[in-house]
Amino acid sequence: EGTQPRFVFRLDITPPEEELMSRMHHKTRYNIRLAGRRGVSVRITKNKDDLKVFYAILQETAERDGFLIRSYDYFSTIWDCLVENGLAEFFLAEYQGEVIAGTLALVMGEKAWYLYGASSNRHRQVMPNYLLQWEMIRWAKSLGCTLYDFRGVPGQLDEDNPLYGLYRFKKGFNGEYVEFIGEYDLILSPFYYRLWQVAEPLYYKGIRRLINLRKR
Repeated sequence: EGTQPRFVFRLDITPPEEELMSRMHHKTRYNIRLAGRRGVSVRITKNKDDLKVFYAILQETAERDGFLIRSYDYFSTIWDCLVENGLAEFFLAEYQGEVIAGTLALVMGEKAWYLYGASSNRHRQVMPNYLLQWEMIRWAKSLGCTLYDFRGVPGQLDEDNPLYGLYRFKKGFNGEYVEFIGEYDLILSPFYYRLWQVAEPLYYKGIRRLINLRKR
């Protein structure tokens, strides 16, 4: 939809934890508890060396799901500017001594945002992503936040949409589906703007094709 998501899920996290849990879809609640029973643990890392672990899993996720990611330097800057100043945290999910998933959350005032997530191809059956979200919600509550933003979901809610699984995952936490005004372009040159409209999809299509070739 644009550089920033137009459609998001937002959750009021002022109720007690027990109430938040009870309002979730029963499958979401089950998967959070399943992760705990299976031995998944979540920790906030203060060691920047762990950023390399997170980024490696993010690369694995991008290759699996066919999307583009930002450079390592981008995330390193996030660490230096936001994590070091108490405005963001990296969360890591571990299973049997191995980091299998990670997330990045941002906090500003009374709001928290889920910015990035990554999960390994290994041990997906222990549902680390569900526990990560729950622990980020608890973290946001502990800081006095009243709103937790799950960020982007598709605007077209067709089950055939390749991002429908992401929508269903985030919806399970019982947040409110919110649509923002979106982004609009100020066209200074109609010719070059039209040229860009044609070239941009071809560029990203080529990049995704290269990603798919690497999978083979």
